Amino acid sequence: MKEVRTKSGVVRRYRSPQEIQEILAQFKQSGSTKSDFAQQKGLNANVLSRWLAREQSEPTAPLNEIALTEVPSGALASAAWAAEIGWPSGITLRLASHVPAGLVQQLCNHAQKAC
Repeated sequence: MKEVRTKSGVVRRYRSPQEIQEILAQFKQSGSTKSDFAQQKGLNANVLSRWLAREQSEPTAPLNEIALTEVPSGALASAAWAAEIGWPSGITLRLASHVPAGLVQQLCNHAQKAC
């Protein structure tokens, strides 16, 4: 954890992604409420809630570990997609409604680089 004092004298604490993951793992195993766990660790309960929400919205695997499958366009006629993103190069990304926002961002960045 890195502590930085602002000009006004307020101390800000910054944790690495690894430290945050360790804290989240401890919380999940603790069986405590967010409020109780945060108090035990000297955290603000809102910070813990934000970390948990961010973790849920991020993809579970890095993009290079996700297997993408090309589907012939004729097979999609009956599929119901929540969203479809197309690039001028012909790349089309079709998404179901339950795709985490972090994964959508990664896929868009990857597709844009491929153009």
